[in-house]
Amino acid sequence: MRILTAREMRSADESAIAEIGIGSRSLMESAGRECAALILRDLEDLAMKGVVVVAGAGNNGGDGFVIARTLKAAGCPAAVVFGAPAEKLKVDSRANLESWKRFGGAVHEYTSQSADLVVELLSEAGLIVDAVFGTGFRGEPRGAAKELIDLINGARRGGVPVIAVDIPSGVDASTSQKANSSVEADYTVALQSLKVGHVLFPGTQSCGKVYVADIGIPLEIPALDNVQRTLLTSSVVSKLLRYNFKPNPQSHKGTHGHVMVVGGSAGHFGAPKMSARAALSAGAGLATMLLPERAAQEIQSQLVETMCLSAPEASDGSFAPCDAEVI
Repeated sequence: MRILTAREMRSADESAIAEIGIGSRSLMESAGRECAALILRDLEDLAMKGVVVVAGAGNNGGDGFVIARTLKAAGCPAAVVFGAPAEKLKVDSRANLESWKRFGGAVHEYTSQSADLVVELLSEAGLIVDAVFGTGFRGEPRGAAKELIDLINGARRGGVPVIAVDIPSGVDASTSQKANSSVEADYTVALQSLKVGHVLFPGTQSCGKVYVADIGIPLEIPALDNVQRTLLTSSVVSKLLRYNFKPNPQSHKGTHGHVMVVGGSAGHFGAPKMSARAALSAGAGLATMLLPERAAQEIQSQLVETMCLSAPEASDGSFAPCDAEVI
């Protein structure tokens, strides 16, 4: 799976709309429905206690309106807290807000006068959906958006789980940097592909458990041909090992490589020991550790498959300074 920046994801999104002909509102509907389906599949007990969607003015907020409508249609109590005037919404998001209202959904506009009501809604929810900012976020949240993020985190500290749409609000999808006010999510639904902010620190710490939802955006486009960031999973490693270590009835340990692990000191040889074992587990035919003398003596009785060599040691049990001829 590729790991994209916000700009790269935007290129794929634009390609799906302009070149393939997938409507932007159709993509928003798909994003919201996939998020709702995941909630109903894995978090239904929480959702049935009541869901509060906290929506911003961007497309992420539009996804949130679809989530609320889909969950309400499935029988979940749902409400929307909206932190910006409706006239600031883009066309697709405004259309989904109106659909939510026509469906009988409640919208609570966040203002200084409604703050206490919003705090009460969040604290009594079974699940909060963070749809304030998406992957286009940069810098620092301001005004109502910052206050809503702080209220979301306050409710979470009170025990209400949070699921973020695409990426936790306040996390930069391209750099993984976190704003001073950023949502701490328990779950995150990455739309179509993982972003840098999902996998690198410090942003990954705010994502919780990350799901990836396929919303129908093809990623096989020229703009992404040179993207080299890939999620390394156990299945990927398994395929690589099967390709590079093909069975050979005449193979033996000497034909599968010999790894030398250098390190350790007296009483401290765990790291080279684990490294040598990892080398054998990964497919190396032979593994040898080079340790200072006392460390080599201490570990010899523990070894079965791994070989061990010793080198001169200093008074503290580490390697002694030596010249190239001794080595």
